[in-house]
Amino acid sequence: MPSKLTTVLAVGGVAVITSNPGSGMHALVQEHQMGILIEAENQQALNDGIAAAMSQDTTQFSQNARRYAEQHLSLEGVMRGYEQLLLTC
Repeated sequence: MPSKLTTVLAVGGVAVITSNPGSGMHALVQEHQMGILIEAENQQALNDGIAAAMSQDTTQFSQNARRYAEQHLSLEGVMRGYEQLLLTC
């Protein structure tokens, strides 16, 4: 995950993410509904994604982004995951 994206998620920001279906990033963002996904290398899709971010209610994206960061990207979340991994070995 790009480091700038982790910061956006941590503050509960709304990310416009260029990622194509089939990629790990696309699946992760879609599963957790934590950003606006747009097709990579598509200027019109980028324009539309930015317009959507500015015109629609993005509260749910913000809440989901913050929740994901707290559960998976915080020190506590990472250590919890590491501990669970150790217990399964």
